[in-house]
Amino acid sequence: MGRDPSPVAGRVGGGAGPGGDRGSPRRRSRRRFPGRRAGRPLVHDLRQGQRAFDLADAGAQAAAVRLRSDADPEHYDANTSDNTEWAYVSPDGAPPGKTLVLDDGSARVTIRYLLPATTVAHQRRENRAPEQVPGGLSDYPDRDFFLVVSESVSGETRRKVETILYATDPGEVEQWSWREAYE
Repeated sequence: MGRDPSPVAGRVGGGAGPGGDRGSPRRRSRRRFPGRRAGRPLVHDLRQGQRAFDLADAGAQAAAVRLRSDADPEHYDANTSDNTEWAYVSPDGAPPGKTLVLDDGSARVTIRYLLPATTVAHQRRENRAPEQVPGGLSDYPDRDFFLVVSESVSGETRRKVETILYATDPGEVEQWSWREAYE
């Protein structure tokens, strides 16, 4: 008779590997994960992390809704005189941004107007828009860019989402980029 080409030929239930005994109990690894407290199940940490991420994402979506109703760059720039409570520079000296308290935690959301990028070097600066202004112009003819930072907390877990949005016509806001940021 020929050999059976199956990799599990002759094994019952897939086998236990070389030198293994199907009847012996398997030992669990007690490997610790960074940032985990002893005695707390990993599933709890994962759920809290997902909730924190969902809260941060909800904060970014709330900022997009805000920009649909008010996308005036003067309300989100470094000059505090006309800024709203959503601005990254507070108008009244309080901590910047809008705090949203939701079911399982909170999110602090800031909106920052991004200055037009008139050169390629400007595009790499954190206070400038990611697209270069069309040649010969000092500003975009049809859009304004905004950086939204949403930092959330659920239990002891923190998450941060950054998104760049641009407003075209009144009430029209589009997403240019999105990322989960780690500190």
